[in-house]
Amino acid sequence: MIEQRTDIKHKTVKSFLRANRLLKAAASRCAESFGLHRSQHRMLMLICRNGGGVSQKQLAEAMDVSPAAITVMLNKLQESGYITRVSSKTDSRVNLISPTEKALEIQTASQQYFEELDSTLLKGFEEQELLVLINAFERMQKNFSKTDIEE
Repeated sequence: MIEQRTDIKHKTVKSFLRANRLLKAAASRCAESFGLHRSQHRMLMLICRNGGGVSQKQLAEAMDVSPAAITVMLNKLQESGYITRVSSKTDSRVNLISPTEKALEIQTASQQYFEELDSTLLKGFEEQELLVLINAFERMQKNFSKTDIEE
């Protein structure tokens, strides 16, 4: 028989991780419905929300990934007709990324999907409970920033 840890800290982390896995799976299903990987979909939504004119460096920082990884994803999005790249008028080393109409259509459908998903995920929670959750998640993030675990 496999022994299960039952202390409250372990149960809390286990529940958090399970909810996170379920949310990631739902996000992956949404992305896959458009022929995209979850990270490509996330990037495309960032580009759409910013209305275009976002640089690769800004995307790398927002997504907390390397510029090389951004380049690979952008190449795939451009090949699929989701984005355009234009050299900056002020700095020719910088490419500004903008969404195409095809991308904006995905954004609309995705927003509706995630609004419904959020409603399902948070069904039955009172506003005060949500504020407690937000506070708890922010404290977790702050705890990590005080350690070198992120390094």
